[in-house]
Amino acid sequence: MASYILIHGAWHGSWSWNKMAPFLRAQGHQVFAPDLPGHGENTKLHADVKLIDYLDCIMSYVPKCDESPVLVGHSFAGIIMTQLAATYPGQFKKLIYVAAYVPFSGDSLLSLSKKFCVTGLSTELEVDKKNVNIILTTNRLPELLYHCASPEDMSWAMSLIKPEPLAPLATPVKCENFSYSDIMSLYIFCDQDRAITLPDQLWMAERTQGETVSLPSDHSPFIGMPEKLVSLIM
Repeated sequence: MASYILIHGAWHGSWSWNKMAPFLRAQGHQVFAPDLPGHGENTKLHADVKLIDYLDCIMSYVPKCDESPVLVGHSFAGIIMTQLAATYPGQFKKLIYVAAYVPFSGDSLLSLSKKFCVTGLSTELEVDKKNVNIILTTNRLPELLYHCASPEDMSWAMSLIKPEPLAPLATPVKCENFSYSDIMSLYIFCDQDRAITLPDQLWMAERTQGETVSLPSDHSPFIGMPEKLVSLIM
């Protein structure tokens, strides 16, 4: 059986995986789904949160894994996974990108978003300078993130969305000596995604040089179709 570390995206928390993790565990897999610093039960002040804190958080779970872990990252977590693989070579069995950002060295979430064919979420952000975070300001969030989910699940997820610490989104990845060919990877396209549309997922997935599969999902398949997502991850 495999060990999985599930890494949530920006503005979310470990709750993202609440519907999906039980399906993995039911198959006998070991699953960790931490709150990144400044999210959920991890209450670190946003002004103090840096990208390195996210890396340290995930690395703290590696010794708990029964075997070399598979990292599953949603959206912004693609940035985290790539930096982890570059910083700690040989520590991870596989990287699974779920509608996720795929950076080269020097890229950040904010810089990659400027290259998108369709703006998606990138025009729906507001910087809160006082609290050093970024807020999703639009009332279009349900249709951008969860339009394939049930009304109940959509309302539940919307109630848990929180501001995102600013620094990690603006920090460039440093991976000059890293090649995606050095590690197994899978990119899961969400072909009804309105936050990161399919054309932008496609060109980012090409960077991984790995396998690709697709789901008829919005940006958040872990909520709308968790069992189907698990079937692709295993």
